[in-house]
Amino acid sequence: AVVVVPSGRRTQVASVLDANGEVDSARAGQAVTLTLREEIDISRGDIIAAVDDPPEVADQFAAHLLWMDDAALLPGRPYWLKIGTRTVTASISEIKHKVDVNTQERLAAKRLELNE
Repeated sequence: AVVVVPSGRRTQVASVLDANGEVDSARAGQAVTLTLREEIDISRGDIIAAVDDPPEVADQFAAHLLWMDDAALLPGRPYWLKIGTRTVTASISEIKHKVDVNTQERLAAKRLELNE
């Protein structure tokens, strides 16, 4: 059984198809079509996962960033975050440190500049 996130709808996979027809399984990166037992609404960017191993949903997460803008990244400012095909507003709550690209040393930081 599979679950569609974020809707939470559950169903089963009826078949897996690749360019040559029906296959028993697919691997990461392979382009396939899934046929489901029930017709349910799935939008671009939704996630199909095993019912017993759904993705974790959270409103906060930790990340390692490489800042690629001329304007500094500052905590508290609104930013656009692209997750798959979806774009949402986000903000940085805290910068724990920056990394010196030459030494890999962690340095104190309150903002990130271009290429940090």
